[in-house]
Amino acid sequence: MDSFEDIEQQLLGPGGFSALTINSDDVAGALRDKQKAAVPGMILKSPRSTILLDIKPLEAETDLVQLERLMRGEFMIGLSWGPSKLVPIAYGLQKLRIIACVEDEVVSVDALIEQLEAHDQYVQSVDIVAFTGC
Repeated sequence: MDSFEDIEQQLLGPGGFSALTINSDDVAGALRDKQKAAVPGMILKSPRSTILLDIKPLEAETDLVQLERLMRGEFMIGLSWGPSKLVPIAYGLQKLRIIACVEDEVVSVDALIEQLEAHDQYVQSVDIVAFTGC
């Protein structure tokens, strides 16, 4: 599977702008293969959209590793989590950038963001950086 930087570059395109014409089948296929290996016999539908999310912590002291575990713990049918990384904001502050693959007919992106922002003791905001669909 490609590294996070490769996937992020595909999603954002040249110059850091969203490349809305990208086909997310490669990312989704790699994630699906990884999930199948983890859970033998599980039948998974292929995700139809890939979303690059920025999750900003509430405070500078927020443990971002714990925040990532909390976000990955959010379960919705049709949602698959991809790779993530910490991105510097300013003055030593960082945010969590994570990739989510969703099935359009099953997962409401608004509901997903609401569910992530419900952890208001850790999360200041959740922003969509890039959204690509098939």
